[in-house]
Amino acid sequence: MDKPIKSTRKLAIDDIYRIGTPDAAVKLVPFLWHEDEDFAIYVAWHLGVLLKNPEVEEKLSQYLLKNEQTPVNELTYIWRPFENNSDSALFIITSRLAYLIKVSSIKNAPSGFFKPVDPRIIIPIAAIETLEQGKLPKKVDIERDYDGLFIDELLVKPRGFPHLQALFRRRIKTLLGDPEGLNTWQFKIFSLNKRLQLNLLNRLINYRTPTRRDWIKLYAKDINYNFQKSWHYYIVLVISFVISLISLAELFVIMFRDPMNIINLIVTPSLSLLIWYFWVILLQGFTEILDPEFLITFSLLGIITFLEEFRSLLIYDSSDININNLYNVAVEGSDSLRLLYVNFLSIIIILMLTGTILKIRILELLILGVTVLVIAGVIATIVSSGAKSTEKTEKPQDIVIRELAVIIIFGGIIGGIVGTILSFFIQRVLNLPADIVLIKTVLGTWIAIAIGGIVGVGLGAWYRAKDKIDKSRYLAILAFPFFCTFPIVLGYSSYAFYDWFGLNWQQITIIWIGILGVCTVLWQWGQKLDYEARNPFKGILDSVKDDGDAFN
Repeated sequence: MDKPIKSTRKLAIDDIYRIGTPDAAVKLVPFLWHEDEDFAIYVAWHLGVLLKNPEVEEKLSQYLLKNEQTPVNELTYIWRPFENNSDSALFIITSRLAYLIKVSSIKNAPSGFFKPVDPRIIIPIAAIETLEQGKLPKKVDIERDYDGLFIDELLVKPRGFPHLQALFRRRIKTLLGDPEGLNTWQFKIFSLNKRLQLNLLNRLINYRTPTRRDWIKLYAKDINYNFQKSWHYYIVLVISFVISLISLAELFVIMFRDPMNIINLIVTPSLSLLIWYFWVILLQGFTEILDPEFLITFSLLGIITFLEEFRSLLIYDSSDININNLYNVAVEGSDSLRLLYVNFLSIIIILMLTGTILKIRILELLILGVTVLVIAGVIATIVSSGAKSTEKTEKPQDIVIRELAVIIIFGGIIGGIVGTILSFFIQRVLNLPADIVLIKTVLGTWIAIAIGGIVGVGLGAWYRAKDKIDKSRYLAILAFPFFCTFPIVLGYSSYAFYDWFGLNWQQITIIWIGILGVCTVLWQWGQKLDYEARNPFKGILDSVKDDGDAFN
């Protein structure tokens, strides 16, 4: 077909479109299957505008299709929310219409065509079928614009609100850039009215990625569910907390059986502190309070998380993990206070468990419990100091030379003072040789404090890498223990099952399969409900009705 004929046909389509009656719309339908796909695309854009008219929709549903007018099967879902009769011609017509708009580009779409197309076609095409073509920010950076409104507040303003269209345009431009630099995906977005453009963009940026199933369930019954506040998640939390307490109790049991073992003096306070850190961060919120993502990524998947993020830090000089909260818990005074509260609560529970198991005198329990608490508190202070000073150090070589040296020397001094004081009480209560108690307590405390300081240096190096990319980021590997909560809890709670109940490894394995199985079922069940409850399309067409007729 030569250019004059093509031009004439397009002019004819323009004339039919201007008539705009249901009968005129029916005349356009056969051209959707025209052998010249560019011409069929031209027709599709015009028919997409007319489809908003309820009378046109009714007429097209009764259209008698020919054998060659076949559907695009993967796109028939687009009309399912709006039509119960599967024999309706609209399923086939809209699937072909949607396909042509999907494959269209700025080059073969009508020139300067910015008339609002039926959103029931454009929204699933832009938000599902061609979303990968859109270049969207991960999150809306500007929530309150110069008008002082959040996007959600702006979207509910009535049509008569002053300068409403100008406000819409400014927000859309903020998200997409200047319309003069359109790409094909943006061209499709701009075929919606301004309110819908902003509404859809807001959902695509700030909600989860939509699916075809979400669109099909556009008008499904609302599910009022939030996984983070559900009984499914609370049961998983309770199970996790109980297992953590069991592992903490076993750490104390091992230490109380041989209190003068240097390894026990190092391991029990250090590992207890790591478990306490985990629960303090979870309770106060990593990105939010009792964040499920933190629970899974820092416990079950902790080591995998560390390997992926540390690799990203080394190769790409960046990490997706939010290290701020972990750093704040280790450094800030208010967070340290929370940590102390959790320590005291867990110490009380653990002492009760341990005393019942070992039948130890209360005075012995208190002395050894306070020993662990004091050493853990000193370690936490050293972690804080190491993280702070590392983050503020200008030259990376100074971190290795100065920070680590100071930690060893300072740790020795503090360890000597704390260890001497603690050894006095331990020796008096347990009636052990004074020199042995003194040497082992001082040495154990010193090593534990030094390890804590080194881990703090790693945390500070990771936090420092947000703003200063230099060789110090390699020291972030020293923060590895923060990601090891799950193997610590798994190991010591498993040993507790053996130690307390005499279970063999096969029985312990069955117990863990049961625990992990129950937690997995509850987690997946809750996640499925949460996923359906957060349908990103819910209510998106309601605003369309507020802007005029059914879909204008």
